[in-house]
Amino acid sequence: MDVFGASHVLSGIAAFTRINSTLATGGLPPVTSPPSDVTPGVQVTSVAAVGATGIVTATFAEQPATGDVYIVYTTPAISTGATPQKSDYRIAGVVTGAPATLAYPITPTGINPKLVFGADNKIGVLVDAIGTNGLVQSTTKFEIVAA
Repeated sequence: MDVFGASHVLSGIAAFTRINSTLATGGLPPVTSPPSDVTPGVQVTSVAAVGATGIVTATFAEQPATGDVYIVYTTPAISTGATPQKSDYRIAGVVTGAPATLAYPITPTGINPKLVFGADNKIGVLVDAIGTNGLVQSTTKFEIVAA
C-alpha cells in the first residue's frame, strides 16, 4: 500500500527494497538472502502410453528432488483428429519425491476407471508441477497415440 492508501502488487526487487527499508527504519538488520525457490527443478520431457497395459509413462529430464510433486492428468481415448479440451482431463496419478528412475509409470484406471485407452488411441496428458507453496508452478501438455 502506498502513502495514498492505494494497493499495489510489487515486483520482486520492489518488495525486497520495501521490506529492507521498513526493517532499517525499525533499526533491524536487512534481509540479505533470497527466499527459497518454490518451483520443482525438473520438467517432464516426454510421455508414452501402452494400450495393452493401460500404463502411461512420464519421463523426467533429470532426477526429481525429494519433495517435488507432479500431478498427472489424462483424457480417455479420443479421436485421432480431435484436440483434448481442458474439461476432458481427469487426474491419473501423482509423482512425489524422487522416483527410482527417470521414467515413472502411472496407471490411470487405478484412480479413474473411465480413463481407458487402447493401442492406436490418442490421449491427452497434462503434467502440473506443484511448488513448495502448494501452487501450480508449470504445466506441460502432450498429445500422444498409445502403442
